[in-house]
Amino acid sequence: MHPTTHLTKGAAAALLLAAGVSAAPSPGTAVTCENNASNNTVYTAQNAQFDILCGIDYSGGDMGAERVSTFAECITRCDSTPGCINVAFAPWGMCWLKNQNTTPSPNSGVWTAKSKAALTGLTCIDNFSDKKTYTSPGGTAFDIACGVDYAGGDMSSRNTNTFKECVDACGSTPGCVNVAYSAPSCYLKSAMMAPRTNSHVWAAVRKDADADPLTCENKKWDAREFTTKDNRVYSIGCGDDYAGGDMAAVDSATFQGCLEACDAASGCINVAYVAPRCYLKNVANPPAKGTHVWGAKFLRVNVPTPPAPTPYTCNPCSPVMLNPSFDDGTNSWTQRDVSNSVISSISAGSVSGSAVQVVSTRGYAVLAQKLSVVTGSTYSLTVDYMFSAAMTNCYLNAFINGGWFWSFSPRYEPTSVGAWKKSPVLQFTASACDTELAIQFVCTAGESVTMKLDNIKVTGGPTCPAKASRSLRGLERRRLA
Repeated sequence: MHPTTHLTKGAAAALLLAAGVSAAPSPGTAVTCENNASNNTVYTAQNAQFDILCGIDYSGGDMGAERVSTFAECITRCDSTPGCINVAFAPWGMCWLKNQNTTPSPNSGVWTAKSKAALTGLTCIDNFSDKKTYTSPGGTAFDIACGVDYAGGDMSSRNTNTFKECVDACGSTPGCVNVAYSAPSCYLKSAMMAPRTNSHVWAAVRKDADADPLTCENKKWDAREFTTKDNRVYSIGCGDDYAGGDMAAVDSATFQGCLEACDAASGCINVAYVAPRCYLKNVANPPAKGTHVWGAKFLRVNVPTPPAPTPYTCNPCSPVMLNPSFDDGTNSWTQRDVSNSVISSISAGSVSGSAVQVVSTRGYAVLAQKLSVVTGSTYSLTVDYMFSAAMTNCYLNAFINGGWFWSFSPRYEPTSVGAWKKSPVLQFTASACDTELAIQFVCTAGESVTMKLDNIKVTGGPTCPAKASRSLRGLERRRLA
């Protein structure tokens, strides 16, 4: 902070003498705002030129303050200090170095010198990087917003030397979606809140961040559906209080964080949020109106759909499956989209041959294989499977060419926990010969579970005609001769 009023000349001289600083300007010093003598002129220092602005103050962005004897000495200190781009000088001998050009304001007690050096890098000085895109070393893209503060949603804070260091810290921090930088303070945020104008703040927002923050302010999200990062869908009821059924209560800085806490709690089906308190509930009581409560009711899980298969050279007939049992050396399954999961082959024990297991913690994985099928023909699928625990938010799904047609969870089939279980006969009709079967494992709420899979069999369709070997046909010709 620096002063907003003058000291009298006598008081200024006394203060400077007490500090051991002479009140008289150095010989040969030409730059001064006495009687606005140097106003709107350019002062040339060793490294850069400075615009002189008498009676103008760029409040904020202070790097430090020190005593000097002249305005020229103050400018020289800035010229030799990395990051300094302007100074505020009080004529009684104080010099504030600054690394930001904020909104200027009149202040008759301040003499300002602003660097004319060309701006480079990531900075909001003179709005240099405003509305530009910056990509951090890890590949995360950010939109820069100078003078904007998304207040709230803080996950951590630190001091950084530059705006770039602050944004890079967000890019390498899981869950960070934006930053607020007011040098040297860097605030990492986990939620997008409503933007506010703040000339002292430099913001950077991940391009993939939710630009429509979840809030019940002004009933913004009332009667809408919100999907969390775990693909769980909630119905939002602003003013809905699901009284009773409390299983736990936690603190959350945001409404979205409250929903994510429900995601992570097995059995949670709705929440009541009274900031910062988040009440997790496992009973769906009818809602009562409470204007101070933000409610959310769990609806469903949106299961990610595997990508469409690549083109395939069609065969005229069955057999359709090359590897039903994951035997070593004959595994034709392709692993893909593996997230927070580990896939390995194991001995199946009571089931013949080998099996595959997936250890998953809030992740998913896909095993895919091409099928030789005939368009329009009907086929049957059976699967042997086993779960290590009755985790209610873990699922096994089957897709044909990206279209879902079967799903199960140990919450529905507890007999699959700790013991092999065979699926019912599942039928599908081939819509194209370049068909792909994809088996997907997914856990959505941070639950760790081992899923085992074996003996995936697809049968049906027309039978390939038998072909005689060349040696047999040659033998027949010799007999005829």
